[in-house]
Amino acid sequence: MGAAVKSIAIIAGAGFGLLEALAVTGTSERGSDDLQAIENRLNEVETRISRAITEEELSRSAKNTLDRLEERIDVRFEHQSRSIEALRVMIGQTDELLQRVLDGLENKTD
Repeated sequence: MGAAVKSIAIIAGAGFGLLEALAVTGTSERGSDDLQAIENRLNEVETRISRAITEEELSRSAKNTLDRLEERIDVRFEHQSRSIEALRVMIGQTDELLQRVLDGLENKTD
């Protein structure tokens, strides 16, 4: 992004130099229209530069987004791990209860 800003600054400087040269030479009405068009274009370029996103801002934004995503994924994995552990406990309790029922049925048939 630094090279682009330097290039635009050089172009802007050249444009302003051209504007000064045209003003000094006392150009005709057409020249002042050209001068105004160049000035408008330079203002437009300057506005775009001021709105441009720098690499640092883009990098920081991407990092923040990825950090939030990673945090949400970690929370989901933690939640799923707790759910799986709760299911294991319930399955273990169901197995114990089933075994008691089977043992009770065997004792009744004896």
